[in-house]
Amino acid sequence: SRDCPADIALFANPKDTLIELTSNIKKMMSSTQLETFQKRFGRLKNLHNQIKESRDADFKKEWNDVPVRPSRAIKEIADALPQRAIVVDEAVMLTSYVETIMEFSEAGSYFSSNACLGWGLSASLGISLASPGSPVVALVGDGSTIFGIQSLWTAAKYQIPVTIIVLNNKGYAAIKWAFSMYPDRASSEDDDLGYNLGEVNFLKLAEAFGISGERIEDPSLIGPVIQKAISENMPTLIDLIVDPKDVGYGLPSLPE
Repeated sequence: SRDCPADIALFANPKDTLIELTSNIKKMMSSTQLETFQKRFGRLKNLHNQIKESRDADFKKEWNDVPVRPSRAIKEIADALPQRAIVVDEAVMLTSYVETIMEFSEAGSYFSSNACLGWGLSASLGISLASPGSPVVALVGDGSTIFGIQSLWTAAKYQIPVTIIVLNNKGYAAIKWAFSMYPDRASSEDDDLGYNLGEVNFLKLAEAFGISGERIEDPSLIGPVIQKAISENMPTLIDLIVDPKDVGYGLPSLPE
């Protein structure tokens, strides 16, 4: 590429290619180089484990808060997913929690794109149709949902069994966060800057398209509701209320 010129370009599956490259490079290394590599790998592995432990400890803070912290919401969702589940992620800012909490080891078990709002719902339907027998769960922000709301009509008409989880923080978190970066240019509290969605009734929207749904505010209900929705093997919308002050992992909370 222009930024990282290479003598040899490879076009291949990244996972298979890295395994093959690692095997061949190890064969080329001297015993001293191999020992250095193993020590460095050990240090990096320990650092990774330390970071994970620190992160997990942070996620356990305010574990029982209502509105639920996004970290707990994503952890409860992860624990509720059955084997062979496929996650379609358009949580936008909250994708930072999906990427740090959920683990995906199987090819085709995770799809994500934050290039344009509205992608997640329609993509989850196509992925479900292409993956019969695999439960598909769409993680979408409330703003993203509105951008692709017509997908509910398709899901209902063709009874595509996707479990849609709206991570509802009552607004466009990316815009809220962007504005918070410029406190010296803060607008009046009475100004409507367009990023607060307020109390959009997603259950009524789903019902209008012919899809049943449920609203969750109690974090202890997240797992059971998701498991029930997946087991029913039909399109379902879950309106999961999360803390609007938490706009993403590692970012400062927004003021009330």
